[in-house]
Amino acid sequence: MYLVDIPTRILIDDDVAVTSENLAWLFAKALQLVNMLDLVKNIEYRVGATPMVGGAPAAASSAASA
Repeated sequence: MYLVDIPTRILIDDDVAVTSENLAWLFAKALQLVNMLDLVKNIEYRVGATPMVGGAPAAASSAASA
């Protein structure tokens, strides 16, 4: 929901018509400011750092069941 809500509010605040073309332009401008390689590496690091199983770190849950 927020993926479209925030850009829509930006367009409305600037008195720009909310159309698919304007939203696409706004997303394209935002992506120019993002280094996609760093973004993917950051996501991989955070997801792979502590795998979660049932809301607890995997190592702690396997130790508890042993």
